[in-house]
Amino acid sequence: MRVGSGECRIAPLVAPATLLAALLALGGCGRGGVILDHDGGADDYVAMVMVLASGQRLRGVTIAFGNSYPQAALEATERLLATYGPAVPIGVPGPSLRGKNEFPAAWRARAAEVAKLPAFAGQRAGRPADGDAVTVLARLLASSRSQKIDLLATGPLTNIAALLREQPDVASRIARLVVMGGAVRVAGNTSDGRAEYNIFVDPEAADAVFAWAERGLRIELIPLDATNHLPVTPRLVARLLASPSGPARQAGELLSLALNEIVAGTEYYLWDGGAALALLQPELFSFETLRLKVASDGKIVESPAGHGPIRVALGIRPGALPMEAVVEILRGSGK
Repeated sequence: MRVGSGECRIAPLVAPATLLAALLALGGCGRGGVILDHDGGADDYVAMVMVLASGQRLRGVTIAFGNSYPQAALEATERLLATYGPAVPIGVPGPSLRGKNEFPAAWRARAAEVAKLPAFAGQRAGRPADGDAVTVLARLLASSRSQKIDLLATGPLTNIAALLREQPDVASRIARLVVMGGAVRVAGNTSDGRAEYNIFVDPEAADAVFAWAERGLRIELIPLDATNHLPVTPRLVARLLASPSGPARQAGELLSLALNEIVAGTEYYLWDGGAALALLQPELFSFETLRLKVASDGKIVESPAGHGPIRVALGIRPGALPMEAVVEILRGSGK
């Protein structure tokens, strides 16, 4: 199958024995394009570049309060989208739409450096947003009458929870909600290791969104259990920077910034890019259907009384080559 024009692709970079499972996993993929709800970290933009390079139609972008400051995220989003042609709607978080916790201030401040990267610096920014995030999300979903839209959330779920609370009818227009967040059977990345940051920032929103699985919303969670298998290495960054492909070089600049400055000296994984990969090529991941609750500290708990069914990526399929698939998508040769 071909990514682009609302279709999905079976990746060649997966063992033949997994192809039947891959076909079964594809139901509902990419019917009417993608909306990205992100929080402005370097890897959020890698996810955006991957969607754009894949041939999927990016219907709009909304910004959540999370891993950057909203104005910096808006500027970087505008600059990145300007390299791909006509503008798409952009929504910013409402003043009261923020979780009870925050990302470390140093991480958020460094995220502003994204807009200064060579791949972005020559692009214009400064146009006003098209509205608050919830309004933009509702408008985009409601406008797609004939095809459902995939929603990719790579930040805290604050905007998504507000959308489903204030505009519940639009839930029927979502083909899949693919969420980067959580740590199910592995340690989290907060200081105490109990939670993953996207869920930690607004655990109440995450639990409210997960509850929509009971009402038929198809939720696919891409937690640290899966993204821990997607390390970003200097070799990967060098390979992307040396590529003749514009999207690959953009991703290389973003990941170089993250690896060498934002989290210098610590490990970095393709968190949000991993969620984009799961959206585009779910056959690369090992999913289980679980019922989940989100505790007040952001820890995700498996429980028979939890919300479900939720499809959770707990690893990579045997024989799959996910980072090769990422490179192929960014080169534009995986269409």
